[in-house]
Formats: sequence, structure tokens, C-alpha cells
Amino acid sequence: MRILHCCLANFYIDDYGYQENILTKFHQLHGHQVKILASTETYLPNKQLGYVKPSKYRTKDDIPIVRIAYSKYLPSFLGKKVRKYEGTLEEVKNFNPDLIFIHGCQFWDLIKVVRYAKNKNIKVFADSHTDYFNSAKTWISKNLLHKGLYGYLIRKADHGIQKYFATLPTRKDFFVDVYKIREEKIHFLPFGVDDSDLNLHDYQKLRENARKELNIKNNEFVIISGGKLDDRKNIHLLIKCYNKLKKDPLFKSIRFILFGQPVPEMEQEISSLLQGSDIIYFEWIKANKIKYTLLAADLTIFPGTHSVLWEESIGLGIPGIFRKWHGIDHIDLGGNCKWLYNGTEEEIMDTFCEVFKNKHLFDSMKSTAIKMGPKHFSYSEISKKAIKF
Repeated sequence: MRILHCCLANFYIDDYGYQENILTKFHQLHGHQVKILASTETYLPNKQLGYVKPSKYRTKDDIPIVRIAYSKYLPSFLGKKVRKYEGTLEEVKNFNPDLIFIHGCQFWDLIKVVRYAKNKNIKVFADSHTDYFNSAKTWISKNLLHKGLYGYLIRKADHGIQKYFATLPTRKDFFVDVYKIREEKIHFLPFGVDDSDLNLHDYQKLRENARKELNIKNNEFVIISGGKLDDRKNIHLLIKCYNKLKKDPLFKSIRFILFGQPVPEMEQEISSLLQGSDIIYFEWIKANKIKYTLLAADLTIFPGTHSVLWEESIGLGIPGIFRKWHGIDHIDLGGNCKWLYNGTEEEIMDTFCEVFKNKHLFDSMKSTAIKMGPKHFSYSEISKKAIKF
């Protein structure tokens, strides 16, 4: 099958571990012919979002990608905001796809792409990453941009889109409430772990190798956390808890791996908390190496807002402690995790101590995670669901 992945509603960043990177790779591995049509928005060398010139090249997975320019008939800032492009339809026609997978519906050219697909009997599936945590935070954004412009575009294209995917349960609510899409057309497509080069049947060996690289003993109890270190992730509270626990001889066997770069306003606090601590800290880990670092852990702890690391760690069979949020309860597979209901320092401490001190509880969480996690959150399976008619 010929599959065109449209990444025109946002950035596309080469060699990262985002869903659009991994799905395209798996679809090619499964024998499909794949092409990526993307915006010029990406990370620049300084790791800040910016824009590059339109170009054609191949990704590291040997997938052809075309980055197209924003419309020359609109002021630059407006073209980038409404996401109107030059030559969109020509690139679609040139590839002649059997399926178009749209990563985010919030772009002006959506209507013309879907209209063309419908006339040519091409299937169109579309996902969305927007929710009330990351979008529509102001009156203007919610009512003018999302309910107004983007809602209009999506509703006009709706007749030609066979299936929508919400990447979190809460994003289904956003589809229904804001974009007015019928609930029966919306399916759940979770994030997960890139297991293309992993054999989780060798879990114990993978764990031992990961610990050996980090100089961690097999009898040490390892917790791990990471991602974007901002105040909403509450990682600073987790560090405080760990530093307090390490003063108690009862917890001398625990270790903490932390990775991620603090946002500027958190740099001083994180740096201060790390001073004198035995936390194993990495400011940055390559996307394809994160899973191997996660495999060193006994338990993940994510006391703040959602991150794709939640699903990635569960897909590896690692139990976790997570902050409870409305519409983000899909990670509970029947006992693999514990919830934090307010994310305070005291609650983080109490919940970790409950898991650490109760071997029966931890063993039960671990057993459920290993049994159920890879079934639900591995991209080898998720990628098949994404293109199933």
C-alpha cells in the first residue's frame, strides 16, 4: 500500500521519537511505500523551533520527505499561523497514495487534500494531538482559532475523512466538544515504545546491560523520570523527596536516574537540588536511546503533566507512579500503576514508600506491567491499527 503521511499542522523534526517519526518507519518496515509531506518548521541546531528552506531528501530510515513552503500570497506570520502552503496538491498527486494519514487537522490545505482524496477514492485517516492541556488556553485561541478557523476546516473536510484518531482519551473530548466531530468516527491510537530493535523476551538481559552501562548494581532499586523539566512536571518535588529519602538508611539501596533539560525558569532550582545529590542526571539522551535507559529502572515516577514517556515506559513493561488527570487513565492496565491525586511532595513520598516497602504490591505491579504493557503500547502493534480499514 502507498501511504502518504501529512505533517502540515505542526513541526516535523528529523530523527526524533515522535509518533510521526515512528509510524512512518514501521509502515515502511511492514512493506508499504511511504512518503512524508511536511512543513518547514523543525528544530534548529540550537534546539529551538524555527524554519528551514523547502527541500526534498530522505530520512535516516530512507523514507522520502518533502518540506513545502508556506503560501507566498499571505504575510509570512499569517501563512504560518493558518498553515497554508505552496504545492500541497501537486505533491499528493505525484505520490498517488492509497491512504493519506494526516498528523493534525489544523491546516488550511486540509480541505483541498481531502476533497482530492474523496474524488480519487483514497482513504483518509486523521489524528489530533490537541487537548485542553496544550491548546485553547485563552478565549481567542479556543473560540477564534480552534472553534472558529480550525473547526471550520475540519467540519468542511469531515465528509472525506473515514476515521479520526485521538492520541489520548482526553483528545477525543476535544474532537467532540470543540471541533464537533461525531463520537463514533473517533478511535483511540495511543503513543508507545519503538520496539523495532527490541526483543522484550530478553527483558532481563536488556535490564542487566542497561544497569551495567550506568554502573548500577542489580540489587539496587532504581526509579527514573525525565522529559521537559518545567514546573508543571513537578520533577523538582520528586528530587526533593529522593534527597530526603536518601538520608534514611532504610532507603540506601534506591537510585534515581533523571534526564531532561530544565526550562530557563527552572534551571536554578533544578541545579541547586542536584548539587550534592547522587542522582544520575543526563541533560539530554538521544531519542532512540531513551528506552535503553528506561530499562534500567524498577519504577517510573511522573508526578506532573502527561508525557509520551508514560506510554513508552509502560510499553517496556515497567510499573509506574503517575499523576491522575481527567481523560488520561488509559495507562492503568489493571494494576501496573499507582496514582497521585494532587502531586504534592508529601503524596509523592507516601506513595513511593508504599510501593517500595510492600514487596507484594510492587511484584503485582511489575507482573501486570510486563504482561500487559507491551501488548497495548508497542508501536509494532499500534502502527498496524493506524492503517487498518
